Amino acid sequence: MQYILQDDICGNSNDNETHIVRDWLNDFGIDELEEYSTMWQELIMFAGELICNITDEKTKELIADAIAIPMYLNFNISEDYVPQAKHNYAEIKELLEECQ
Repeated sequence: MQYILQDDICGNSNDNETHIVRDWLNDFGIDELEEYSTMWQELIMFAGELICNITDEKTKELIADAIAIPMYLNFNISEDYVPQAKHNYAEIKELLEECQ
C-alpha cells in the first residue's frame, strides 16, 4: 500500500473556517471541466439517440459528418477551449433538433 502525503492547506485547528471539497476542486478548475463534461455527455446522448433512430445509412453518415467537425475540429488553439466547445455544441444541438 502506498500513501500520498500532502501539506495541510486547511489552516489550523484554532480557526472556525469551514472548508469544503468543492472549493478545493475549484482551485484546479474542476467546476469548468465538470460543466464541459456534462455538456459533452448530453450532446453525445442526444446525437446518439437521433442517429440510432435513422434507418437510412447515407443519412446517418451525413449527420455524423456534419457534427464531427464542430465537435472535434472547429477550435482555435490560442483561445480558451470551454467557451468554444459551448458555442460549437449549441450549434450542433440546433442542427440535430432540425433533423428530428
